[in-house]
Amino acid sequence: MLRTTSICFSYMLNYIKSLGSSDDSLDKKNKNLMCLNSTLKKYGGLLSKISQMLCYEQYTDNVFSECEPVYRKKTTNDIRDKYTNKKLDKGLTELDFKVAKSGSVGQIHKGIFNGKPVIIKVLYKGLKEQTKEDLKIVETIAKYMYSHTDLKDAMEDISNSIYIEFDFEVEKDNQEKISLMWKDDDDIVIPEIIPELCSSSELGMYFLKGPVLNDYIDSCSSEQKNKICEILTKFLFKNLYKDNILYSDVHGGNFIIEDGKDGFKLAVLDFGCIQYINESVVNFVKQIHVLLSNPNFNEDEFFQILCDNKIVVKDDLSDEEKEYCLEFFKLQYEPFTSDYFEFNTEWLKKISFKDISKMKK
Repeated sequence: MLRTTSICFSYMLNYIKSLGSSDDSLDKKNKNLMCLNSTLKKYGGLLSKISQMLCYEQYTDNVFSECEPVYRKKTTNDIRDKYTNKKLDKGLTELDFKVAKSGSVGQIHKGIFNGKPVIIKVLYKGLKEQTKEDLKIVETIAKYMYSHTDLKDAMEDISNSIYIEFDFEVEKDNQEKISLMWKDDDDIVIPEIIPELCSSSELGMYFLKGPVLNDYIDSCSSEQKNKICEILTKFLFKNLYKDNILYSDVHGGNFIIEDGKDGFKLAVLDFGCIQYINESVVNFVKQIHVLLSNPNFNEDEFFQILCDNKIVVKDDLSDEEKEYCLEFFKLQYEPFTSDYFEFNTEWLKKISFKDISKMKK
């Protein structure tokens, strides 16, 4: 109850501050969503996940790489007590109790294992217990954001997936599986897991040095941006098309640019959100991909595929809605269908924009 009251009070303060904003380009609802983002991102866990959803258009927002949740002090004290009262062993000779980074479900500590730098991701103390109450808050927020939609199934999916993400044994297995799939690739790096430093609430791996994508993207050249886009596209679609695996936590805080003598590599982090996709859904994505890549594109065939897969009901769409639907899919596939595509901020803003009024059907 106190936490809910605190969130409501924080939101009210942020809303009052927004009334003095000089940005007239934002309508009332967008200002409200920005206030929610500012309020939720400091709470960690499920609420930070919602904050990430709210600020995808602002891809440099620090919620993607650095949260400041209320669990930090309690978690740090727990780690300090655990390793102070227990002699460091199993090859772990040093552990820095200062938090290196904070995410939505855990915080990062640096250490030394067998003489090599490592990081340990620690699940927030008390997060599991708090999530039950947070789910009720999220349901209220979701009803506000998507008032035209029945959210019962969506809330059940969110509840199931968030609890899976709290189990670092699952993330460990996901990371080891993806690492094995990409071990011989010249462009992709997956941090090596250290089994001795892993449990259901701790995840240890060797440290990778380099800037996160958020910090790198605005200072690199067009050629480097396009190279990053090519590598990222290869990673996402090979996982999906070959192994029916969707890496669904794509944001700049989950990628590190690792420099090498032969150029840079893209290191991928955070495998708690891996989704195993049904074969029929993957086949649908492939169909759309092939169709949009065809120089002799057939619009009727495109909408027939959407209808067959129950994405839309063609006869219910107005001409304006059909046009928006087609442009929406074309934008998503532009990196693969255009000979002159450039990965830049303008394109990121375009694909982030959603016209909810035209997406209802």
